[in-house]
Amino acid sequence: MNERILVIDDEHLVLDAVKVALKETDIVVETASSPEEGIRLFRKSPNGFLSILVDNQFKQENQKVEVLGPMVVREIRKLNPQVQVVMLSGDYSSEALKSWKEAGTDKYLWKPFKKEQLHAYIELAREQKRKIEQLCEDTEDFYANQREKMAMDKLGVIGVSKAMGEVALKAFEHAKKDITVMLLGETGTGKEVFARGIHKNSLQAETEFISVDCTRYKDKTDLFESEMFGHVKGAFTGADRDRTGFVEAADGGTLFLDEIHHLNADAQAKLLRLIQNRSIVKVGEHKEKPVQFRLIVAAKPSLRKMVEEGTFLPDLFFRIYELDLLIPTLNDRKEDIKPLILHFLKKHSSEKEVSFAQGAYFELKKHDWPGNVRELEMVIKKSIINSKDEKIMAKDLCLESIEQKSNEMSVYTMKKLEEKQLKEKTKLVLRALTLCDNNKKHAADMLDMKRTTLIDFLTKNNLKNVSSNEARELLSSI
Repeated sequence: MNERILVIDDEHLVLDAVKVALKETDIVVETASSPEEGIRLFRKSPNGFLSILVDNQFKQENQKVEVLGPMVVREIRKLNPQVQVVMLSGDYSSEALKSWKEAGTDKYLWKPFKKEQLHAYIELAREQKRKIEQLCEDTEDFYANQREKMAMDKLGVIGVSKAMGEVALKAFEHAKKDITVMLLGETGTGKEVFARGIHKNSLQAETEFISVDCTRYKDKTDLFESEMFGHVKGAFTGADRDRTGFVEAADGGTLFLDEIHHLNADAQAKLLRLIQNRSIVKVGEHKEKPVQFRLIVAAKPSLRKMVEEGTFLPDLFFRIYELDLLIPTLNDRKEDIKPLILHFLKKHSSEKEVSFAQGAYFELKKHDWPGNVRELEMVIKKSIINSKDEKIMAKDLCLESIEQKSNEMSVYTMKKLEEKQLKEKTKLVLRALTLCDNNKKHAADMLDMKRTTLIDFLTKNNLKNVSSNEARELLSSI
């Protein structure tokens, strides 16, 4: 299928000029002479256009000229945040540039435009589309094999990625062994899902699974002791009856201690004694009672660092360090976003049938997910509520409500990212210089930057004195 662009302009001379400029290409030029007609055409096929060219001013029926371009851009952005949008105008003012940028315009093409400028923007749109398609592509290298898929299915883990499959297979293979499992991972990665899956496939599958949230016991050793080991009536003020503790309730089954890194030193010491002795003493009693249980713990990946810093007991760490499993973050298994979306849609859309548009899926896939499947579920749930139609669009997503966690990129990764950004910026600058015959002011206008900023960039990167031909040669070599 031929590539398509949409031109929205009330001047037929401009519409014809675009068609003439692209007549030697295979690009199909569709036109609209009013904002309403343009938005209607785009709404029919929001993912079908390579680029959208929008006029800044439109003449109304009363012959009054109104600035409607930014409004059109905002409507297009709601339907497809990824498509390239180019503003067509003769207004060079900073106010106009500011309004276009705020609306979400990618590029600016001042009238009368050169054919080469339009071709350059079309090529940029193609590069952007290729990047989107590459990001959305799933390759065999990222898929779990049959054994890994089987393990995820047995554990009740949602996903198709190899990263999650490898962890699931290891968990499944050790599920029936009488060993303590340490699940490491960021908040919301699915550690409790793994714990329940291991229990379901263990020798204790038909017995109790007791889950304990250790965040309750920050600096509350008495509460930890009372709830974990139980107490007898009259043991302390308010103890009006005997209470069975979590450990006793898990006798013969599985005890899952979530967020274990939140326990203070006293609670850690009491837990260590429990693991060593396999017996409990209720608060208010002196008699020991033997207990047997499968222990699974969950903590942040920084647990070993806490040992080194002296905030987590080394003896306890090595007691629970029989099998450690690092649950990958959602950033490390973005192939799982689509199956997770389908799972959460089924879970939360009982009242209406909904599906995801490709643009919405792409927005979720490119989003920075520090590790939270729980956050993804929240986004899906809110998006279902916000959507007015059967298809969830990018505009329906609630990504702004997600807490953006600090970016803990390695020095190597950051350096590579900076190199890539510099390369892309250099290509844009060189392309602008070739199109503007090395006129720095015109090139700066095309790039939407100050002339001094452009000069500084050229000087810093030893490009200040390059000629148009040299810029063209450099561009072809990058």
